[in-house]
Amino acid sequence: MKRKHILFTIVLVFLNFNNLISQEQTAWSWGDNTYGQLGDATFLGQFIPKQIDNNEDWKMISSGDNHSIAIKEDGSLWAWGFNESGQLGNGTLINRNTPIKIGNQKDWAYVSAGANHNVAIKVDGSIYAWGNNEYGQLGLGNQNNVSNPTKIGTQTDWKTVQCGGYHTLALKNDGTLWAWGDNEFGQLGDGSFEFKTTPLKIGNENWSSISAGFQHSLAIKNNGTLWGWGDNDYFQLGIEDNSVYYATPFQVGTNSNWKAISAGAWHSMALDNQDDLWTWGDNEFGQIGNKSTGIRETPLKLNTSNKWQQVETGTWNSYAIDQDGYLWIWGDNEFFQLGEASTDFYSTEPLKINSSNNWNFVSAGEYHIIALQNVVKTYNISGKVIENSIGIKDIEINNSIESKFTNVDGEYKFENLNEGSYTITPISTLYTFSPEFTVLDLNSDKSDVDFIATKIVAKTFDLSGKITENGNPLNNITVSNGSSIAKTDVNGIYIFEKLAQNSYTITPITNGYSYSPQNRVVNLDENKNDLDFVATKTTETFKISGLVTENDKGLKGIEISNGELKATTDDNGYYEFANLLVGSYTITPITDTYTYFPKVIYISLQKDVENANFEATEIKLSVENNENSTIKVYPQPNNGEFTLKLNANINDELKIYDVNGLLIFEKKLSRNYKNEDLKIKLDNISNGVYIIELQKGNEFIYNNLLIER
Repeated sequence: MKRKHILFTIVLVFLNFNNLISQEQTAWSWGDNTYGQLGDATFLGQFIPKQIDNNEDWKMISSGDNHSIAIKEDGSLWAWGFNESGQLGNGTLINRNTPIKIGNQKDWAYVSAGANHNVAIKVDGSIYAWGNNEYGQLGLGNQNNVSNPTKIGTQTDWKTVQCGGYHTLALKNDGTLWAWGDNEFGQLGDGSFEFKTTPLKIGNENWSSISAGFQHSLAIKNNGTLWGWGDNDYFQLGIEDNSVYYATPFQVGTNSNWKAISAGAWHSMALDNQDDLWTWGDNEFGQIGNKSTGIRETPLKLNTSNKWQQVETGTWNSYAIDQDGYLWIWGDNEFFQLGEASTDFYSTEPLKINSSNNWNFVSAGEYHIIALQNVVKTYNISGKVIENSIGIKDIEINNSIESKFTNVDGEYKFENLNEGSYTITPISTLYTFSPEFTVLDLNSDKSDVDFIATKIVAKTFDLSGKITENGNPLNNITVSNGSSIAKTDVNGIYIFEKLAQNSYTITPITNGYSYSPQNRVVNLDENKNDLDFVATKTTETFKISGLVTENDKGLKGIEISNGELKATTDDNGYYEFANLLVGSYTITPITDTYTYFPKVIYISLQKDVENANFEATEIKLSVENNENSTIKVYPQPNNGEFTLKLNANINDELKIYDVNGLLIFEKKLSRNYKNEDLKIKLDNISNGVYIIELQKGNEFIYNNLLIER
C-alpha cells in the first residue's frame, strides 16, 4: 500500500545542466493534473506527453510535488500548478494551469523545486527562495511562507541548489556544502536532528554533485566517492544498516567512479563514469527496474545495454534518458506516469516512451512529469530547372542523399532535411547545366536553387563511298553499316548521314557479286567519304541447306527465307537453297508458331553451307500475349514515321528487325511507359513486314510492323 501524505522532491542531475543552455527546446508534460501542474490550460490528466504551449525557448525545468517551475532562454522565470503556499512566486495563493511569469527579471540561471518550495540562483551568484517555509527550508531565518522570490543572505558565490521534500542543499563555487530546513532524520548532515532556518555549512570537504530526496540526501565528492545521510528506512542511502538515521555523511560502498546522482522519495539512482545506471532502495512498484518488487539494500547495476546521460527518481517511479536521446520509464502507473509506454498498474523494467529520440531532460513530481525535447529543425530546398526561360520536366535532381524529379514547370523540392551540407546536382544525358552543381550549408529554407539547362547537341558524322565494277558504278547495291542499310544511287554512291561517333562495319550485301574488300571497319569521329568497294560478278553457284528441329525431331512445313527467296522444310525438317551466287545471305525461319535458336544465321556465301540448322521451341501464347497489350503499333506508318503504345520500364530495350533479321533500329528506354506513346521515325525504310522486339529483362515480346506506301 502506498505511503500517504508524501510530498515529493525534484532532483536535477547537475552534470546534465550545462547541456541545456543553448539548444532550443520544447516542454512536454503528462500524468496527474489536479492542480494544473501540467500547464496545458486544463485540469485533466494526460496519459501521453502533451506539449506545453508552442514555445521552443525552454531552458530548464523542475517539478515540485504538485507544481512546476522553469526558466526560459531569455532568463525569465515561470511557474504553474498548486499555489497553496505561494510556491508559484507571483504574490498570490491562486492555482494556475498555464505558465505564469514570475516578475520581470531575466537574470535567472538555475532553479530547483521542492515539495512546496523553490530555491533559485541568479546569474550574479545570488540565491533566492519562496513558497512553504514550515521547517525553515527557505533559509530566510524564519518559518514564514513567502509568495515572491526573496534573497537569502548577501553572498554571491552560489553554484547550484537542490530542494528536497522540506530541506534544501546547495553548493558554493568553492565546493563547500550548505544545508537548511527540515532535519528530523538527519538529512541536513550536521550531526543533529534539529531543523535550521539559515544556511549551515556541512563539514569542510569539497563536493561536485548533490541531490536532495524526500528525507535523505546524496552527494558526490571531488574524488568520485558517493555519500549519503538522513532517512534509510527503505535503504535509500544504499547502506545495509537501516536501524539508525545517519546525521552526518556516510560513504556508500567503496567505488570512486560516480558521476551523477538522483535521490527520490524512498529510492535512489546514480550513474558511474562508464555511463551505467545503478539503483537501490524501495521497490514496491518496480522502481528499481530489475524485474522484481523486492527491496534493494545496496546499489545494483541495471542490466541493460544502454548507456545513459540523465537519471531522475520520482516518488514511486524512475526515469532515465539514454545517450541516443530515448526516454525510459518504470515503476508506478496509477496516474499514467508511464506515458502510454504501458497500461499496466506498474512496470518492473524500463519501458521506452514513444519513438522520439530527442529527449534532453526529465523532471518528475509526485504524480506528474515535465520533460524537455531538443527542437530538431528541418528545412526545405527547392528550385527550378529552365531552358530558355521554360521549365523542363523530369530532370533528375540529387541532393547527395536522394533524388527528386522536376514537375511540368521544371520545379523540384526536397522537404524536411536536417541541418547540414548538401550538394544539389542535376543529372541528365540530354542537357548540360549551369551551374553544374550547388553546395549548400543548410541552416534555413533555400527556395532559389535554380539551374539553367542547355540541350546537348550530339555530334554526328556522314559516311559514304562508291561501289564499282570494272570502273563502272553499280546501282541499287545494298550496303549495311551494322545497324541500318543504304543503297547505291545511279552513280554507285551510298551514304549514311548523321551517324553518332562509334565503330561501324560497312558491308555490301547484294548477291551475285564478291567485293574487295569484303567489309570495311571504321571508327567514326569525322566525316568519311572514301569507303569504296570494287565488285566482281560471280557465275559459280552454291547451296545453303540445314535442318529445323524440335527436340531433335525434324519439323515439316517451316518456311525459311534467305533474304530474297523462300524454301519450306520437308518431312524431316530439311530445307535447301540451290544455285545461289556468292554473296551475303540472311537465313531466317519466318513462322509465328515457334521461336528459334538462333533467330537468324548470317552467311557470307563462298562455298556450300550444309549445317545452317535451327532448334525450334513452340510458342504457347496466353490470352494477354495474344492481345499484345504490352506493345501496339498505330497508325500504320507513312514515310517511316509511326507511334508505338508501350507498357514498358526504364532500361527495357526496343529493337526493330527486317524479315531478314537485320537490326534497323535500337533504343534503350530512358523512362517508364504505362500505356504511353513512343514516336519513332525510320529514314529510308522500304515497304514490307518488320518485327518489333521489346526485351523486358529475360522476357521478349514481339509485334509486327507493316510498311505500305
